[in-house]
Amino acid sequence: ADPTNISPVTGLPLPRSAQADITEAAQVAQRVGYVIDPVIIRGGDTPASIKLARWGSGAADMRENMTNINQVVTNNLARKALGLSEDAPLRSSVNARLKTLSDEFDNLRQTGSKAQKFKETLLRDYFKVDNPDKLFSTLEDARAFDNFINEASKIRIRPESKTKLEGLLERRLKLQQTLRGVLGDTHNNIINDMQRIINKDVMDPDMYIDTMQALRQAKSKLYATGDSESGRIAGEIADILEDNAETYFSDLSSRWANKEVPLPEKLTFNEKGQIIDDKGIPIDIEVPDFASLINNYNKTRIDYAKTNAVKESLTGDNVEAKKLH
Repeated sequence: ADPTNISPVTGLPLPRSAQADITEAAQVAQRVGYVIDPVIIRGGDTPASIKLARWGSGAADMRENMTNINQVVTNNLARKALGLSEDAPLRSSVNARLKTLSDEFDNLRQTGSKAQKFKETLLRDYFKVDNPDKLFSTLEDARAFDNFINEASKIRIRPESKTKLEGLLERRLKLQQTLRGVLGDTHNNIINDMQRIINKDVMDPDMYIDTMQALRQAKSKLYATGDSESGRIAGEIADILEDNAETYFSDLSSRWANKEVPLPEKLTFNEKGQIIDDKGIPIDIEVPDFASLINNYNKTRIDYAKTNAVKESLTGDNVEAKKLH
């Protein structure tokens, strides 16, 4: 409803017209620099002289100029969204950004190996023992420490994430049956991939990251080729997996920061979260920084999705706005 257009009979807002929505969207586009055909903005209110001018001499040049100007605006908006300068070549800049972001994801890939290295270095080099049970006051504490390191070495598909995936799978299977033969092999393959993910309880960080990135890339490519249904489901699975990893490692980070993980008897946490010995001296061992891990992951996942979407919308060095998803 349009609160500025009141019915004289009922005193209630009248329904908003389709042209009002178009005009408002066009005005927003104008504010960021787009050149809009006046007929689009004014609809039936456009004076005949303006309508005729669109088909008069030079009209083709006018439309070409509008297209060229608007392409520059689209490219610059994409650059701005990615934090690039206005003269930055889009394709090479986007490829370089994706390489950097892929390297950032490697921090998550290495979480397991860093956690295991911390445990091994602590036992072998610091305490010079091969059995962690000897270092803890109780067997329960020894098991809790060992379990935490093992949890940090894998990414578990949390129950709530499985529930979301199962709900998505159920909806998609029904759609698949309704539109049998219409959705195509790609959609069916993504459904099968989702079923395999649901059947897993844990995944290696390497496999997990590869799966997320593959789904995110598939989403953009599928939208770009017009297969929006397959692109939509790939994006939904990627969202669930990305949220799952964030929650999973946030939980680990919180437990570590809150000192809920038992340490060997002679070690403790100080107020800075460092592990110190019984003399108050920080131990000379690289300790997994779970807080930095989760902060970097959250930023990287957003930047990666945004940058990859721009990459898949590129034709040459120009962004095709209709391919952005």
